[in-house]
This record gives sequence, C-alpha cells and structure tokens, in this order.
Amino acid sequence: MTSVFRAAVLLLPTLLLSAPVAEAAEKGRVKILAALAVEAAFPEIKPMIPTTTGVEIDIEFAMSATVVDRLNKGEVPDLVILTKEGMAGMTKAGAVGPATDLVSTDVGIAVAEGAPLPTINSAADLAAFLKATPSIAYSRRGASGLHFAKLIEQLGVADIVKPKAVVIDEGLTATLLLKGEVAAAVQQVAELRFAGAKQIVFLPEALQSHAVYTVAPLKRSSRTAEQAAVIRALTSKPAAEAFKRSGVHPVFEVK
Repeated sequence: MTSVFRAAVLLLPTLLLSAPVAEAAEKGRVKILAALAVEAAFPEIKPMIPTTTGVEIDIEFAMSATVVDRLNKGEVPDLVILTKEGMAGMTKAGAVGPATDLVSTDVGIAVAEGAPLPTINSAADLAAFLKATPSIAYSRRGASGLHFAKLIEQLGVADIVKPKAVVIDEGLTATLLLKGEVAAAVQQVAELRFAGAKQIVFLPEALQSHAVYTVAPLKRSSRTAEQAAVIRALTSKPAAEAFKRSGVHPVFEVK
C-alpha cells in the first residue's frame, strides 16, 4: 500500500464523519428575510432564539416589496416576514407554508428635535402640515410609503408635496431627517424610532394604515423542524414583549 493510498484510507472515516457534522451545523442555522418594519425588535429577539430553541438565525431586512422581488428571483430563505398582502401573493404562488400573523404597525411623521411637534388630529390638520413643511421623506416601496402616496392624493396635496419630497427606494426615512436633509419623515413608527427619531406624531385613526406583518416557512427549505421552532419563539411571550417595546403591536396568540 502506497503512502498516498494509506493516507487516503486513514482520512476517509474522518471525511465521512465530518460531512454529517457540517450538515447538522448548517441545519442549526435559519435564514430569515424580513420586512423592515420589524427590524427594531430584533436586537432584543435575535439572542433569545438560540437560547430557547438551539437554533441560530441570520436575518436580513428590506422593504416588503424588495423581499417579494428577491423571493420571486429565486432566493430561498428558511422563513419570511412580510405584510399580509405580500404573503398572500407568496401563498397563492405556492412558495410558502401556513402564515402566522405577528404584529400590526402604525404610520407616523417624525420632525427634527427642537422643531415644533405638529398637532395632527384630522385630515385638515395633516393637509395643513404637509403644505407648510419645507421638505419630507417617504419610501417608494414600503407599506407606509405606498399608503402615504395614496393619502396625499386623497387630501388633494400631491402637487404640493411631490416637488419637495425625497422618496427613497430602501432604508429608513428618518436617517435623512437626522442628517438635516429633510424637515419631516414618514414611515412606520417603529422604524422612525429605530432610526433615532425622537419627535413623532401618529397619523389620526381615520387616516391610519395598520399593516399586519406575518411569518411563514418557505416550502423549498428542508429545515422544517428549525422553521417551526423559530416561529414558536417569535410567537412567545418574551417576543411579544420585545415587539411591544419596539413600537409594534403583537397580534398573535402567545405560545
């Protein structure tokens, strides 16, 4: 037996043993692709999950429309968190398993620290504010931005707002506010807070959009046990408390 052949024979059991170990290690991680609206809760929630489930998570955040685009282009995370409307499309396409409602959100407007906090209790108040503010940021593809774009049309102020608006494709609108690039920013309240905005007013209830975000397993993922474990963790009492602290409203039955 040559020395090369002998070395290969001696190494073979190690290779055979290491493959399942590597596979098990990979199976112990779950990738989540999530809508930006829930990002503020995950610095607290992420470290909870391996403690309670033994499963590590890798999570990326993007606008809901961007998440849908990435899924449609073939990306296969293990779990996805999307608006209920976006998830309905994924369900219809057969891409995901049963969805679980997680949280609902509120849309708000942030202004710079030191600026007068506007009183917005009615459509007339909002229209007056939008006419007066020198600049405002909102998202092109996020749930809050899509709602705001419809709202300014309904209020009859679109022609006034659009020329002074900064419309972003991705990210947090309040970052522009904090840099002094705009006088106001519109987004989900949790996102405004997460970006560091301190002065925030909620849209009045008649003008609100309470988007519901849901979580579902990708059918093409093979990590079914891990998917289920992470969903249980996301719908636990500690997760519910973390979601509340981040500024969103848990809508799931605590497990």
